[in-house]
Amino acid sequence: MSGNSNSLLTRLPFIGCGLLTALLGLSSTGHALLVQDVAPAADMNAFMKEMMLAEPGPEHAELAKLAGAWNLELVIQMAPETAPEKETAEASAKMILGGRFLEISTSGDFMGMPIESLGYLGYDRRTEQYNVMGMDTLGTYWVTAKGQRDEDGIIRLHGEDDSPSGKQVFTYEYDFSGPDGFEQRLLFTQLGHQAFDEPFAMMTSRYTRKSTSSRFAEVDHGAPTTLDSRRVAKGESLKAAVVETSCGQCQFDLPGDSCDLAVRVGDTAWFVTGTSIDEHGDAHATDGFCNSIRQARVSGHVEEGRFFVTKFELLPDVED
Repeated sequence: MSGNSNSLLTRLPFIGCGLLTALLGLSSTGHALLVQDVAPAADMNAFMKEMMLAEPGPEHAELAKLAGAWNLELVIQMAPETAPEKETAEASAKMILGGRFLEISTSGDFMGMPIESLGYLGYDRRTEQYNVMGMDTLGTYWVTAKGQRDEDGIIRLHGEDDSPSGKQVFTYEYDFSGPDGFEQRLLFTQLGHQAFDEPFAMMTSRYTRKSTSSRFAEVDHGAPTTLDSRRVAKGESLKAAVVETSCGQCQFDLPGDSCDLAVRVGDTAWFVTGTSIDEHGDAHATDGFCNSIRQARVSGHVEEGRFFVTKFELLPDVED
């Protein structure tokens, strides 16, 4: 698709005026230089690639499935030789910043004291690594870790933290193999001045969905004429619902200069996270998304202006 010379600026994420000035190549007299005069074409291509990687991908769609309300069973062991203790807590999870990060907020009791924690789980498409940042009311600092999903399906994120009592070396594990929820484990190989021969699981958090399943109630709406875009926009999920799908820019008048997959309910369309326009054939073919509006059976929900799909089935064209 073609675009005007200002289209790049309208799609940039928020950046400081100093960085924007440097990007445009403003001279000391205030006259803007052409970008191609200060940046080789290869650098511009790299920049555009970075911009593309800033959009959520399939890994973020998987994280979006964890949105909702959870009950927690906490198993806490302060040292390998001590008996574990059990506590209960509650958590709520939601996708933030356009579906880029999963925010998990937890509240409960720890050794008779109320405790709150806040964690952010994401996936860096540049490095192809998951990352997490966590903080709680037991301290005035946060910890970070990063890593990958291993062959056994468990996401293992490794981190270190230096404190006055010594270095902490730890691993967060996210295990999604359970039938009714998932398990998060915090393991230490070093805690202060004490090192462990084997990773020591100080805390295991077992997440089970509350009876409401999720703050997005899944409803099978049936045919497209029964769908209410206002209800969908407010977070009500679709389950196996038939919607219109096409290129958001070419057919649905959504903003942007690229070609991106979108779905439409009534007169309202949203870009899609969880699948891409290139996964369903040639978008520029005669019957491709850029030249036609198709139908798809989808499950998912709208959050922060995007439709997060958990299932997307493109339906065959029906001949007149």
